[in-house]
Amino acid sequence: KPVYFGNPMAFHQILHKKFPLKQEHFVRWVGIFDSTVDLHFTGEVAENAKFRARAIAYSLNQNLNGGIETQGTK
Repeated sequence: KPVYFGNPMAFHQILHKKFPLKQEHFVRWVGIFDSTVDLHFTGEVAENAKFRARAIAYSLNQNLNGGIETQGTK
């Protein structure tokens, strides 16, 4: 069941205009997210959450940075 109902792309576009979000920001976010999940959870749901986080980071980075591929976000 989804918990977040906002528009993450719109929010990140506004943020990106004020403070450019670079590849390393998305890679770092994925690393922090993965570490936090691993610290508190295990199993299929945890792995799915990490997969979805990587997909979100990849999509945001692709849209904001014109297709620059990011290591750690695929």
